[in-house]
Amino acid sequence: MSLGSLHELARRWRRGPADCTDCSWLLDHQLHVVETLAHVDHTIGRLLRLTPDYTEHGTITFDVVSRADRVDVVVRGIAPLPQAIPRLVADALTQLRPHWSTPFMRRSRPLLGG
Repeated sequence: MSLGSLHELARRWRRGPADCTDCSWLLDHQLHVVETLAHVDHTIGRLLRLTPDYTEHGTITFDVVSRADRVDVVVRGIAPLPQAIPRLVADALTQLRPHWSTPFMRRSRPLLGG
């Protein structure tokens, strides 16, 4: 199953488990993964709605400084990230980590000789 189809499955799950009729490929004890993907999808959506507001207000400001025979461009200021942005990124990554790390370790251990 591709990431795109998992994304669509998560979107349908958010509308309600009854709308998610294509879960037969997933074992019953792993249905919580779909709920996690739906939560992560929603979290990333919130994050993507916040970032344009942040970037439109000038995240980095520069000054041009002339000194004798050269001109330097220096950073005058950097706007701090809204606290919600790193929190939403951390939330999404924290939710995904246990679902990706276990299969990754299961597949990589034999390749690493473990």
